[in-house]
Amino acid sequence: SVPGSAVRLNTLWFLSLVLGLTCALGSILVRQWARRYRRLASRTSGQDLQGRAYLREAVHRALVTFRGREVAASLPALLHGSLFLFFAGIVQFLWSIHHTVAIIILSVIVLVTTIYLIFTVLPLVYLACPYHTPLTHILWRVLQLGLFLCHRTYRNTGSIWCPLSPDARLKL
Repeated sequence: SVPGSAVRLNTLWFLSLVLGLTCALGSILVRQWARRYRRLASRTSGQDLQGRAYLREAVHRALVTFRGREVAASLPALLHGSLFLFFAGIVQFLWSIHHTVAIIILSVIVLVTTIYLIFTVLPLVYLACPYHTPLTHILWRVLQLGLFLCHRTYRNTGSIWCPLSPDARLKL
């Protein structure tokens, strides 16, 4: 029988490896697609401006239809997820060997994670903030959805459900 800690450790590290390799593969594919676009765009002669414009428009429509921007933007998120899974595996591994070493490494990981979370949330508070992470956009969308739902609830009922309110409803 395999100890549970070994199963957790291998799961974390292999998930980290799979996400890291997926990110590498995705980055290579995105780079190849960009090269292909440049190669196609350079095939049209400099005099054929209408053909070049048509080709660029067709490629742009395809990128929008197949969400090319989102595919490229998801790659750093995969790498970040891989890193945090690896961190979790390191702590799991070190905890089974020596608690003091695990606590020291965990302290550094908590510091790094806190800085990461600050860089994630800061652009939501200060819109001109140049720092952001792949999670910033996701949190921005969740915040927009929450505000939309609050507005919709208020418009329909005249009150907003608020989990922080003692009476759970705020009359406005």
